[in-house]
Amino acid sequence: MDREQPIRLPVVAPERHEDNLVDVRAGIDLVVHGLATRVVVANLSDPEAIAAVALAIAQAAGVDFAIERDPESGAAAIVVGPLSIS
Repeated sequence: MDREQPIRLPVVAPERHEDNLVDVRAGIDLVVHGLATRVVVANLSDPEAIAAVALAIAQAAGVDFAIERDPESGAAAIVVGPLSIS
């Protein structure tokens, strides 16, 4: 019988990425309050590292969430909005 092995997930230091999360939260707030339909949060230091937390915040606020890559540079940006249709 094979032994189950735990999956080690990457650990994100909260202090290091807090500024990025503040920017994503600001974008979500803009969408929630009707000041924007869709917000692209670019130039983040490591968008993949905060993606899970940012997704949870967006879902709790009822806002769509995606990560998009620039086809030329490969740079990733977090896109929030529009409001999710329930």
